[in-house]
Amino acid sequence: MKNLTVTILFCISLFLISCSSGLRRGNAKEQIITQLKLPTACTQTLHEYDSYCKELISRGLFTEQKKEEEHNSNVYSSRGGVFIPQVSVQLGFPYDITEEGKKYLVQFDGDYNPIVKLGILNFDEITGISDNDEFNKEVHYTLKCTDLTPFGEILLGTNSIQKVAYFKKYDDGWRIQ
Repeated sequence: MKNLTVTILFCISLFLISCSSGLRRGNAKEQIITQLKLPTACTQTLHEYDSYCKELISRGLFTEQKKEEEHNSNVYSSRGGVFIPQVSVQLGFPYDITEEGKKYLVQFDGDYNPIVKLGILNFDEITGISDNDEFNKEVHYTLKCTDLTPFGEILLGTNSIQKVAYFKKYDDGWRIQ
């Protein structure tokens, strides 16, 4: 009976030691959420050459920009009639944002392209943990954008975002790199 008790205690101790030395999903999830500061706003910068522009216009989020007023090309300098042609320069995104689109506008970037809110970025799930060696692990996980705005519905849909985090074992446990 005494040998059975010692054997059971040994097995329990061995189990607890092995559990504490491995990277657990819950621990990995906490560290990923902390590092990425989730949940957070999910945004995207729009560019004129992107394939979704027509969809944004058809959904009433943008309208095509109005053509600039015609300028009189008979402009002369004050020094004797030298012709100075009118030049128009377009900066940034070539569409006007509608009142509906402005609800989701965060700001314009340095090139005058709109940055819009897509939704809220949340942690979804850990899909797997792989061992590189006993001191390094890869954690595969997904993020999901919830509370989608009309921009998020067009640009993201319901797709999850696949990511990988790298963890290293230290004397006090596992840390995200």
